[in-house]
Amino acid sequence: MIKVLRNFLTFLLLFLTSFLFAFQNTSVEFDSTIIEVNGITIFQTTLNVLDGFPRTKRENFVEEVWTFDENIEELEWVLDKGLRYSFIPDQYASQLYELLYEEVIEAGSFLFLTNTNYDDEFNSYVDIAVLPCTDPYKHVKDMGVMAVNYDLFTHDIVAKLKEWDQEMGLRIETIQGDLVAFYMTKPPEDLNKFAADVYEFCPDVIDQGFGSMKALKKSIKNYQYLYLWWD
Repeated sequence: MIKVLRNFLTFLLLFLTSFLFAFQNTSVEFDSTIIEVNGITIFQTTLNVLDGFPRTKRENFVEEVWTFDENIEELEWVLDKGLRYSFIPDQYASQLYELLYEEVIEAGSFLFLTNTNYDDEFNSYVDIAVLPCTDPYKHVKDMGVMAVNYDLFTHDIVAKLKEWDQEMGLRIETIQGDLVAFYMTKPPEDLNKFAADVYEFCPDVIDQGFGSMKALKKSIKNYQYLYLWWD
């Protein structure tokens, strides 16, 4: 057990060192040159930071989307514009998101996290996606986010997010088939009302997540972040 722990700490130290090195060597001088790569526009420095992250490599974004419309008719399409960086530990992906989100928007594209996975030790990993167009709700729609077991289709989810956006100014972080996560740039005017609305819209946020309305409200108040998942 001690040997396993020592190996883990050694790996973690090396990983953090390479992570910090990548940032130090790509952010010393910002290159505002905007380049086009597989249908997106991005600052050269932003691309350097993403390319310099350890243990991952740039790939063209390809996503086969399979979903339903409100008549339970199958819909399929392929997204093939943009970039993907795969299997990044979620805590580091979140840091990259915080660092790069605004400058990706400024260059005319959109960055979000997607494709959550777990290894044998239940450590979580995600992909970073950079897609054309700065409208987050276009990407929620294009990625086919839905909760068909709750009779919620993509247009329902987009409508609710836009409703909350008007009040709290959402910043979408994660988009994938049955989940969406976002930050609130300002707190809800009525926390009790908002939490009740969240639970009605996504019961699993408590039933398979926070466990109680009290815990949900505490998290919203403290972090202004919400992770909606429909099991």
